[in-house]
Amino acid sequence: MAVMRSDRSVPEQGTEASRGEMPMEKWKDFLRRPGVLASLLCFCVALGFFLGSVYDRRSAAPIRAVVRTAAETPPPETVPVNINTADAELLESLPGIGPALARRILEYREVSGPFRSLSQLMDVEGIGSAVFEDLQGRITLD
Repeated sequence: MAVMRSDRSVPEQGTEASRGEMPMEKWKDFLRRPGVLASLLCFCVALGFFLGSVYDRRSAAPIRAVVRTAAETPPPETVPVNINTADAELLESLPGIGPALARRILEYREVSGPFRSLSQLMDVEGIGSAVFEDLQGRITLD
């Protein structure tokens, strides 16, 4: 049990001062001293710049490693699509083939019969050499 004194020179047990902490008034006095707030502000700004530069350096390397040109990126491992049996939805899964081109491929197949060669696909309106090259390795007749 703590002894109560009238002069309060000895801190009561369980108070901030008895635990070695600065009472709030002392903190306020400390912060009011000239230069303390400016020093704290400078410290916080410098810490922010430091942490920001460390974060940028760490995150930039993985981004550079992931970004590749189309020529460097190998085609995904997929099963080639048979252009003689594929429906519109399957044809639209191919690069460069949207709903309109898929419909034209199906119409061409109905009118001309099954494709006899892959290059015959370029006879379909809207499929040029660029689209045909993108489809290489992704389409088949079997």
